[in-house]
Amino acid sequence: MSNSNYNNQNVLLKIKRDFPTFDEGEILEYVKNIIPNIHYFLSYENEEKLEKYCKKECIKNIIQNKDLYRISDDIDNVRVGYADLRDYSEKDDKFYIKVYTSVFFYDDADNNQNVIFEYDKYWNDIWTITLEVINNKNIANKCPSCGALMDYNDSKHMFTCNYCRNNLYFSRINWKIVDIAVNEINYK
Repeated sequence: MSNSNYNNQNVLLKIKRDFPTFDEGEILEYVKNIIPNIHYFLSYENEEKLEKYCKKECIKNIIQNKDLYRISDDIDNVRVGYADLRDYSEKDDKFYIKVYTSVFFYDDADNNQNVIFEYDKYWNDIWTITLEVINNKNIANKCPSCGALMDYNDSKHMFTCNYCRNNLYFSRINWKIVDIAVNEINYK
């Protein structure tokens, strides 16, 4: 087993200890899909749409450092080629997951509005995305079977109905991006 796979498995085990229903594939797909959206929304100054996915401080940081994040309407294609779990931590009763990503950018020189380049440009940057796990304990307060109030059992990660004793495991963990660190590789 490679060192990367070993590290990934350790991170996954730590997360599963606190969130047994955590789905690694779900968060990695989320990151792969949200990064191009972040770029698109900020390139066209639609930052209010990002508040659903990112904390305001993160959005503000990206706006203040547009060049570092390659935020420009000249970029024609943004995609995440690789995503992997890197770290999991707890601080002040909040849980954080770090995802290591390889982000590819493509700029077709023919359609640039502001600057004329002689050639197309390509970049491959490494971003580390930090996501805060959002507490889901309050989302299911009524039993789907009988409508009575449900109590949350922290140790079992499930809701139990006060009336019919129905159990409901929460299966989806929500998260918000709190930080994006950029390590440039910069291939042309």
